[in-house]
Amino acid sequence: MDIKIGKETWDPDATSEEVEERKKNCPHQWALGVGLEGIHKDGVSYDREMLNDMLDREGAEEGLKSCLRLFFENNTSDQIGECVKQIREIKAWFLSQTMFKFINSSLLFAVDSKTVGVCMTDFEPNPNPNPNPNPNPNLNPNPESLSSLILTLIGGVYMIDFEHVWPSDTADTCYLKGLDQLDNLLVTFMIYGMAPVSHDKGMCCKVHSKTPNRLERASSWS
Repeated sequence: MDIKIGKETWDPDATSEEVEERKKNCPHQWALGVGLEGIHKDGVSYDREMLNDMLDREGAEEGLKSCLRLFFENNTSDQIGECVKQIREIKAWFLSQTMFKFINSSLLFAVDSKTVGVCMTDFEPNPNPNPNPNPNPNLNPNPESLSSLILTLIGGVYMIDFEHVWPSDTADTCYLKGLDQLDNLLVTFMIYGMAPVSHDKGMCCKVHSKTPNRLERASSWS
């Protein structure tokens, strides 16, 4: 499962018109703080359009719960708890860092009957950042240094496909709120269980070209 984290889907130098266009194009992510890119489960793939249709039918909040249930329905509370643990490890790092702002990046959830993994994806320091976004002259947000930094601090949570990371001098509250959204929903599932999911066979198809590569790669880890 590929989930975008953070309600903001535009770079800091975006014009007001570009911001409004992005809000219009990603209304559920703007409302929820997370956006569903794709789910691959038991050989069946659901792309972003299909998952957004579910959110349209059920409402953003209830639709998000249904999509998460679809992915986690055959997993135990312990496995969901392991995902929560890894989300909180990521959150701990974000609470401590004020060097980077992550725009429209993802968490990749890889879960089967034996293993659980949460990976951070879609990060790449912006090649043409605002010339003075951060007064720290020692900040050098290149892919190698950023990946090394986060791997060192988080440990065991792997970051791939860097895109749209900007220098910053404040905590990334937008990303943190997205993590809180997922944390709260998964904890609710652990405590109260999950209602059965109604499977719509008409939703089954190949995920769009960008998503299955990540999801299939994650499947190969287990």
